[in-house]
Amino acid sequence: MASIIINIVLVLIIILPMIYFMVGKKGNKNLINEFKSKAKDAGVNPDKTGTWQNGEFGIDSAQGKFCYVSHLKDDDLHVVDLKEIKHCEVSKIYQTESVHSQDISMLKSVSVNMKTAQKTEIIIPVYNASKNLQLGDDLLDAIDMVKMINAKISTYA
Repeated sequence: MASIIINIVLVLIIILPMIYFMVGKKGNKNLINEFKSKAKDAGVNPDKTGTWQNGEFGIDSAQGKFCYVSHLKDDDLHVVDLKEIKHCEVSKIYQTESVHSQDISMLKSVSVNMKTAQKTEIIIPVYNASKNLQLGDDLLDAIDMVKMINAKISTYA
């Protein structure tokens, strides 16, 4: 009897995380589908898409457009013509905090900064420590997003 209980517990330990990650992926798909629907309403058809904790983004390679929704900024869909963008980079802001008599540099915010030909700047907030306790993959997602944008920008140069 004890071996049956141990076997059931072991199977649950293996299966429950798998179910959690599969259900999480479906939630992500729903966000992407809603985002694509908003983008199509705005005349953009993103073929490359991604998400972060507080938003979604996509690139329409055919039209050369980048669209995003940042819930840290507002819930509106923003469309940027990549032909007007000259440079894109990830901006990180750190703050030093004292923890157990040691100074530790903590990441406070991550944003994607786009510089246009008209010398203006488009700032897309990706992560803010005051809104999210965990960074998650936001920094990595921002880096991937910038790589995709810069790859697309280089084709227009």
